[in-house]
Formats: sequence, C-alpha cells, structure tokens
Amino acid sequence: MAPLLRTEVGKAWEEAARQTEVLGIRTYEEWERLVALASPDGGPVPMALAVFSRGEQMGVQALVKVAPGFVRRVGDARAGGAGPFWSIAPTEQGLEITWDEQKAFGLIDQDGWLRISPDRLGLVGARGPGALFDGKLEEAVRKADIAVFLQGGGMLAQAVTQGMDPGPVGAALGGVRGLALTFSLEESGTYALELLADAPLLRVFGPTIRKPDLANTLAKGWDAHATTLVSVSLPPPVLAAVGPSLRGALADSPVPPPEGLVAALSRLDGRLGLVAFGSPGDWGFGLEFVDRAAASEAVRGLHAWAQAAIALQASEGGQTLRLTLEERQDEGPVLHISPDLAVDGVRVFPKGRTLMVTGQAARHDIVRRRGEDSAAKGLLDGPLSPGVRATLTQPAMVLAYTVLSGDGRLFDLLAWVLKAAEIGAQSLPLGGVGGLAWDEGALRRAGATTIATGFLTMMFYDVALSADVSDGLLSLRITTSLL
Repeated sequence: MAPLLRTEVGKAWEEAARQTEVLGIRTYEEWERLVALASPDGGPVPMALAVFSRGEQMGVQALVKVAPGFVRRVGDARAGGAGPFWSIAPTEQGLEITWDEQKAFGLIDQDGWLRISPDRLGLVGARGPGALFDGKLEEAVRKADIAVFLQGGGMLAQAVTQGMDPGPVGAALGGVRGLALTFSLEESGTYALELLADAPLLRVFGPTIRKPDLANTLAKGWDAHATTLVSVSLPPPVLAAVGPSLRGALADSPVPPPEGLVAALSRLDGRLGLVAFGSPGDWGFGLEFVDRAAASEAVRGLHAWAQAAIALQASEGGQTLRLTLEERQDEGPVLHISPDLAVDGVRVFPKGRTLMVTGQAARHDIVRRRGEDSAAKGLLDGPLSPGVRATLTQPAMVLAYTVLSGDGRLFDLLAWVLKAAEIGAQSLPLGGVGGLAWDEGALRRAGATTIATGFLTMMFYDVALSADVSDGLLSLRITTSLL
C-alpha cells in the first residue's frame, strides 16, 4: 500500500476510496496496523473466516494468527495514539473487542490463533489435526495464500444441494466431504487458482480412471519451440477395450486393419497429446505405447492398412497420393504421407516408445536430432514461466499449456465469427428462418465479451491447465503469469 500512496494517482485514488468508505474507517491503514501488531517481526499473518453449523443455527468466526504479547501491543499502540480503531481487553470470560458501541468476543488458543465471534458460544476451536479436512486437501489449503473451504454435510452444503435432482450428479455432490478453492502467488510471479473436491465416490472410482504409474512423458519428446500442448491420459478400461472394439467395429469392413496394427494398439500406454509450434502447418501428435517395438509395429501396420484401402478404392486422388515407408537404421520405420508429390505432407515415426506425427519435414528432423544432440532443449526447457513448467512436470491425467501472448489467438477467431454472425442476423427476417430464431443482442454481447477476453489474455504470458484424480481428491488447477 505504501508504494501506491507515493504516487499522485495513488493518493487521489486512496482519498476517493477513503471518502466513500462505508465503514467510516481507512480500511487499508487498519489492515496494515493489524498485520504489524500481529507479527512485529514482519512475517506473514494467516487469516481465515469460518462459517459453521451450530445445532440448527449458523456460527461465524474470524481467525488471525498472532505472536505472543498481542493484547499488550494493541494497548500500547492505542495509548501512543497510533493504535487501531478497536480495542481489546481481557475479562474473566475471555477477551472483549470493542469499537464505537459494538462488541465482539475472542480468545487466543494454544496455537496462537486469535478467534473472534459475535457471541461467546461461537468461540469453538479445532478438534485436532484434520478436524475440517485431511490428507492432500489439508496440504493444499495450508499451502495456499487464499483459500475458500466448504465442508460437506454442514448446513451450508445441504442448502446448496437441497434443490438438486436426486440423480447420480446430485448424489455425488451430496457425498462430497470437502470442497476448496485456493489462490496462490508464487515467488516467481506465477498465479495459481485450484479447485479441489474430496468425495468417497472418487476414492472408489479413482484407481479405475487413473493409471497408478502416470507420467507426463510426452512433454519431454518435443522441442523448445512448442507454444501449445494438450496431453491426456486414457483410463485403463478404455485402453483394455481398444483391441476388441477395433476388431468388432471393423469386422465387416472391406479393408479390415492388419492384425499387427490391432495388436500394437492393444499395447497402448494411454498418454496421447497434440502440440503446436506457432506457425501454420507446424504441429505434432504423440501416442504412447508400452515399448518401442509396439510403436514401430503401429507405424508399419498403419502403412499396410492405408495401402490396402487405396488399392481397393481407386480414385483420382489416390493416383497422386504419396505413401512411402522407409526403414531407417537410426530411427526405425518412417511413414511419409502426402496428397501430392508437390506437397511435403506428414511423417509418422516412432520416438522411443512414442508414435509421433509431424506436420512438417523440418519439425521431424528437429525431433529426430534431439535424440542425437544431448544439448538440444526440450519443451520443458523452453521459455516457460516457472509455475507453468512445474505444472507440466506433474503426472496429471489432463495437462494443457499455451502461450497466450502469441499471434493467432483463438479469441481473435471467435470475435470474427461472432461479428460475422451478428451482421448476418441483421440481414435476415426478424422472426427467423424456418422456425429458427436468434437474439441479435446476445450475439453482440457475446462478441464484445470475446473481444474483451482477448484483450485480457494479452496481459498474460503463458497459462497451464491440469486435471487429476488422486487418493480420492479431484484437482482442477490453472497456472498463469503476467507479462
């Protein structure tokens, strides 16, 4: 606050804020006083606001972590004329906090938490470690700078789920043990927003939808020029059903897939991903297998299947199609697919135990040379913010990353599409066509929102998204950094 008030704009803003202050106090100065009194050594001051059930009523309690001697420091500060607008004094029944004609009650427990409540019955304390949450949920909440937590089974949780349809979704939400929304500002300047949910249903089905040895190996296979990555881990039941489903779906096909291809796809490891490199046609795809032999066999099987399909259904396009398989000693089979001899086309090849597809020959050469050059940088060595890099190294079920400040943003495209739809709607009859009506105002608002969102993304450098289920805890995390 102090650096802001040193500027002319900051002074004018603070003065206006002070004049319009509803409470009649200089809020930011009071916060600074409270922090200084709670922690004289300048350390961080944890604070919380708890809303809880108390019989058939709601209780509320504010918590502030204070260093020993807090009550004495408040009294000394007020005696010197530099204290807060409120006073605190010990009584036979605890502490009383007073300001103007208002009164609240408090106590300082054995852990140094100052607990404040509008009535004495609200001064309930923790029932030991894990009273509200435990395990990974407790760890995430304690590490966050700001956390909003909702415990399942309480009056507030029941009020949220009371009007819901008693179906699978309602039953799942009703069984949630705890829900938390956390915000953290890391030292590197990275912001992280995370939604966490602890539910018995996740403990039952979590091992089914998540591999126990999950790892984000695809991010290590691409080079440092990547600007966008989306990586997904398929659940084990889906992997087990690939072979039988493929055989069943294509059993009556004129060109059934080779048995070698089906056998290779039955040995998928489950991780697949898309990557873009910031220029048209420069993209990649990765599909992970249990070993290199399965990835190589998948390339050969894909070549044989495509050859058989082209031979069976001859067409003018098939006469110019380039479909060549080259067995290279250094990297195994390399499948080159191009619609015409004058078009470069894509390459399909194994890289370790990953089947990779590149949209440009130059990208294929870069990825291939990364294995030969020990000094070549990978995606995780690129210009990522530290928080985004840390997110991409985690073994989450879903991982995504993009550079928001790059050209060709999705928001630009959406803004053009919505504006075109708005112009088109203006030229059509008011009642719609064929019973299909539209809302021109909604299109205009959607376009304005999209443009505003696009401008907002220009303030950020990169962003990462992760989604995972582990030990019965669902985690949805967004990490970003400002330019």
